[in-house]
Amino acid sequence: INAAGTSISTFSDVSVVTAPKITLSPSDTATYEGSEDLALFVCNATGHPSPGFRWYFSTDKINWSMVDNSSSELVVYKPTKAQEGWYRCSAFINNLEDYSEAAFLTITG
Repeated sequence: INAAGTSISTFSDVSVVTAPKITLSPSDTATYEGSEDLALFVCNATGHPSPGFRWYFSTDKINWSMVDNSSSELVVYKPTKAQEGWYRCSAFINNLEDYSEAAFLTITG
């Protein structure tokens, strides 16, 4: 309290979000149908806080279906001919999202 009156102070909590940005897109790969080999796709991104990742599959690069949302790596175990196609990842923070270039999985055999 002073001659000007009473002052009230409040604190604010500021959270800074930096949009995700893909820094590593997956690469094309090939493997044999039903083999013990696997196909591995890797994606990476920057952002704050650290982004989450989603993986998408398409046979035509137009219609995409989410196939995984657990990490920046996608493993296709014992691949089948039905899994041949395009794969891409997205990095997301809240409603902000960035997509990688698509990579093609070739299944032979």
